[in-house]
Amino acid sequence: EATQFNSEYSEFRKCVKEIERRLGAVIGLALDDCETVYGRFQLVDSFDQQLLERPIIKDEVETKQIELVQSYGKDLKVIQEEFLKYKDDPPKATVQSLPPISGALTWCRGLGARVKIP
Repeated sequence: EATQFNSEYSEFRKCVKEIERRLGAVIGLALDDCETVYGRFQLVDSFDQQLLERPIIKDEVETKQIELVQSYGKDLKVIQEEFLKYKDDPPKATVQSLPPISGALTWCRGLGARVKIP
């Protein structure tokens, strides 16, 4: 009876590991499919922390988190370049009907919001 239990438990563990492997792959694909950094952060936050601590899933998510942080760094660089390029004359499309100072402040707040999102 103990041998049967050990055999069934071993089979159960194999099934759990296979499910974890598949779930890790699905999470990885979902992260790849997200078009924005903000969407990736939301996706990671939506999972239960205990689930993300499972070794097989953790390995997949850690790899994607490194890519996520690098992607966020690139986004920050783009925002910085945009600010430096337009700081003296904000894009007219974003400040159409506002007085110059109000428009510039609104544009700057928009950049600030993009930085704070994740």
